[in-house]
Amino acid sequence: MFKRNYFYIEQQSHFADTVTMLAAQLQKGYSLQALMGITVFISASDNAGFSTKRQMIRQTVSQFFDCLPVACIAQPVGEGIAVEVWTHDTCRNLRHKATEGIHITTCEDSFGKSIWVFGICAEDIHLPFHEQATFAFEKMQALLASEGFTMDDIVRQWNYIPQILQTVQQANCLYQHYQVFNDIRQYYYGQYKSNGMYPAATGIGMQYGTVAIDFYAVKKADAVIEKALNNPNQINAFQYGQAVLVGSPFQADETKKAPLFERAKYLASANEALTFISGTASIIGEKTIGGNDIAEQTRTTLRNMLQFMDPENLQSAGIERSKPEYSYLRCYVKNTEDIPAVQKICEEQTAVPVLYVQADICRDDLLVEIEGEAVFS
Repeated sequence: MFKRNYFYIEQQSHFADTVTMLAAQLQKGYSLQALMGITVFISASDNAGFSTKRQMIRQTVSQFFDCLPVACIAQPVGEGIAVEVWTHDTCRNLRHKATEGIHITTCEDSFGKSIWVFGICAEDIHLPFHEQATFAFEKMQALLASEGFTMDDIVRQWNYIPQILQTVQQANCLYQHYQVFNDIRQYYYGQYKSNGMYPAATGIGMQYGTVAIDFYAVKKADAVIEKALNNPNQINAFQYGQAVLVGSPFQADETKKAPLFERAKYLASANEALTFISGTASIIGEKTIGGNDIAEQTRTTLRNMLQFMDPENLQSAGIERSKPEYSYLRCYVKNTEDIPAVQKICEEQTAVPVLYVQADICRDDLLVEIEGEAVFS
C-alpha cells in the first residue's frame, strides 16, 4: 500500500543549507526504491525567488535520487519548508525515469500498473494564465499517452493555481483564474476522457509559479474496483450551477464550466482498499457555510469528510467493508493566523498526521480546505 507523510526543515541562515538538510533527511529516512515522489512546500517573495528556490531543490535532490519526481509549491508552512513524501511498501518493478521532460515513477501493485507524476508546469513564469493551464494539460496528455495511459486512468489529481482568486478585466469580460482553469480542464477532459468518471481532485491556490498538476493514474488489474463516493449533503462539484461560478466563460459563446472532480474516489483490490478524499470545504449543497467563522468552517469541513466514510454512505455505493480510518490529511488555511485554531479542532477529532499550509481556497469566502486518504482494514 502507498501512503504519505511529511517532515519539516527549519529555515537555516541560507536557503541552500535548508535544501541540504532536506536531502540529508531524505537519505536518512527513505530508500529510493520505496519513494514515489515528493512535494516541497516553500515560501517566496516573488516569482523569481520561487523559481530560484525550486531549481535549487530539484538539482540537490537529483544528485542523490536520480529522476525522483519533485513538485515545489509556493504554499508557506512557516519559516522553513515542509516535505511531503509518498512511499510504497509492496510495489513491484518500481522505476524512476524521465518522460516528456518530466520525472515520473511507474510501478505495479495489487491495483495494477500505475504512474505517479509530480510538478507538471510551464517553466516560463511570464506566460499568460490560460497558456499556463493549457501547457499543463497538454503535457499531462502527452505524458500519459507515451506511457500507454489515458486520462480515464487518472484516479487522483492535484491542481495548483497561482493567484487562484485573481480576476482580470478584458473588454467586457471578467476572467477569474480558477474559472479559466475549470473551462480549460473541461476542454481536455472532453477531448481525452470517455468513461464518464472524474478523478478525486484538489484545486487550490498558491502564491507564485505557474499552473502545476500532479496525478496518480492506474491501469487497473482484473477485479479491481474504482468507485466515486458522494456526500448526500453536497451537490456534486461537476453539477454546480452558474450562480456559484465566478466571472465570464473563457470561450465567449459558451457557459462557465463546473469543476470536474469527484468528492472522493474508492479503489479496491482483493487485498487492500483505500479512499482518496478530494479537497473538501465548508459547503452544503453548493453554498458556503460559516461566513468568517474559522471554527464553524473547520467543523463543517470535517463533518463533510466523515460523511464519505459513513457506513450507510458506503453501503449506498455498494461498498461492503469495515469502516476505514484516515491515514493522512493535508489542510489548507487561507489566513496564517487561523492555523492554530484549525489545528486545535483537527487534533480533537483525529490523531493522524496533518500538514498545515497557507493557501487561498477556490472561493473567496472559504477559509479552510482539507484533503486526505482513508485506508480500510
